Amino acid sequence: MDATLVPEPAEIHKRARDEQPSVASDGCVPSPKEFSTAQAEFALRGHALIVSSCGVGGKDTWVVSRWGHSQPFDNWSHVLEFLAQIGGQP
Repeated sequence: MDATLVPEPAEIHKRARDEQPSVASDGCVPSPKEFSTAQAEFALRGHALIVSSCGVGGKDTWVVSRWGHSQPFDNWSHVLEFLAQIGGQP
């Protein structure tokens, strides 16, 4: 296999960063930093936050889980509301 065909890790991260959507004016899509911050806040409270692109119509769906129970959210503001309910800083 030709090594020139395999992108460098730095290039992979750059592509992923460039392909991330920016925050919509209505706050429906978090920036990568906002998502990572919320993910850390959930982790501090014993929850896991993941994003899935398999939502209705290909839209992102965020899933918060803990102890085998999961709660899907199709709206980022609802994720932040739930974070506030469990004592996090949205």
